[in-house]
Amino acid sequence: MKSIRPCGSPRYAHELDIPQLRHWCLHKYPYALFYIEHVDHLDVIRCVHLHRDIPSTLQGDA
Repeated sequence: MKSIRPCGSPRYAHELDIPQLRHWCLHKYPYALFYIEHVDHLDVIRCVHLHRDIPSTLQGDA
């Protein structure tokens, strides 16, 4: 994983003040996968439907 650059967007990291948080939209489905990238693994935080209020959905996970 060290050789792979971060792919997910940090948009919600700034909005929720969770510096390492990234998200990846699943193109065939209306969901986004939220995760934190580490050197040797990913911590999947949540998979959220894109029609939900994403900041309030993730606020409890901060």
